[in-house]
Parts: sequence; C-alpha cells; structure tokens
Amino acid sequence: MRRSVRHDGERDPMPDSPGTQASYVRDSDVLATLGFASTPRGTSLQQEKAAALRDASRPIFARLRRFWVIEILWCLVGVGCAVAIVVVLAQFDGKEPPAWPVGITLNTFLAFLASLAKAALLIPVTEGIGQLRWIWYSHRAHPASDLEVFDAATRGTISGLTLLLSFKGG
Repeated sequence: MRRSVRHDGERDPMPDSPGTQASYVRDSDVLATLGFASTPRGTSLQQEKAAALRDASRPIFARLRRFWVIEILWCLVGVGCAVAIVVVLAQFDGKEPPAWPVGITLNTFLAFLASLAKAALLIPVTEGIGQLRWIWYSHRAHPASDLEVFDAATRGTISGLTLLLSFKGG
C-alpha cells in the first residue's frame, strides 16, 4: 500500500492496486501543477510583512478579487434586477401595457431583467463552487473523481444537486 503525506504531516493510506478505480489527488500536487509553491505553516513576521507589501503593489482588481468584492457586486446586481421586476410589475398592475419605443413590450423588458438577474447570480455561485473545490482538496487526499463532480456542478442545476447530495457532512 502506498502512502501520501498530508499538509499537516500525517500519513494517509492510499490504495495502490491495479483494480482500484479511484485515484487520489493531493493538495500539494494540485498546487504544484498550478504553479504555486508550497510554504511552511509557521511564517515569520518579516515574511508576513513582505507578503503584505507584495499584495499592496498588485493592481486594484487583483486585490479586490481576494475579498470577493466582485462577486458581492454581482449579487447586488442580481438582487437589484429582482427588485426592479417587482417594482415594474407593481407599477403596471391592472393598467394598460405601456407603449415603449422600438417595439419593446413589458414582457420583453421583464425577460431582459430576469435574464440579467440569472446571469449576475450565476457568477458568484460558480466562483463559490470553484473555491469550495480547492477547500475540499486542501484538507486531505480525495479521489480524483470528486474533481469531476465539482466541475459538473458549475454547469447545471442537476449536477449542483448531485454535489450537494454527494458531499453532505464532508
């Protein structure tokens, strides 16, 4: 039986027989493949200051990405569209449909707002699932097939439900 070393230094048993269908991925392998170097857990104050200086020199967009600001803004756009739909429906409830230019109807406008809300809310959900995937692999070795489940969850509702049912309780 082959063993792998987890990030906390303990060993995980990994099956190593030709008939085994599941292969395992370690977080260090994934990070190395992506070009990230592994760093020791205990960093000194000087190393933390150097990292803060490097972070301050990065472009503003890169710094905002670190705190999920972009995703929060997309959530606000989605909620804003939903509120706009309610306001428009309340405004024209029981009234004659408006005569807007270029043949735009009330249904067209509402469909546009609904599509915009759906797209705006899809962005943070997809980013969140992607982040959850890396958190899942950062704690210990998991089968590589789990990666397929996370990847599929970003592409559809049924696959997202499969993700929820597959990994409940960690």
